[in-house]
Amino acid sequence: MGFVSYLVLVELGQIFDLNTFAGIFFQGFIAGVVGIAVGLFLLKILGSQELKDIWKTLHRKIWKAEVILPEQESL
Repeated sequence: MGFVSYLVLVELGQIFDLNTFAGIFFQGFIAGVVGIAVGLFLLKILGSQELKDIWKTLHRKIWKAEVILPEQESL
C-alpha cells in the first residue's frame, strides 16, 4: 500500500501545483485513496478472514438494518 501510494504521490506531483494548499491536499488525498484501494484489493485476492469479517459486519449492521417506523395511529 505504501509503495503504491508513494508512486501515485510522485506522479501527481507533476500534475498538481505543490505551492498551494489545495494542490498538496488533493495530491495526498488521491494517493491515500489509491493506496487503500490497492490494499483492500490485495486482501480480497489473498482471502483475508479479517476483511471478510468486517464486510459481513458492515453488511449486516448498516446496509441490512431494518427501518424503524413510527407507530401508526388508529382511526
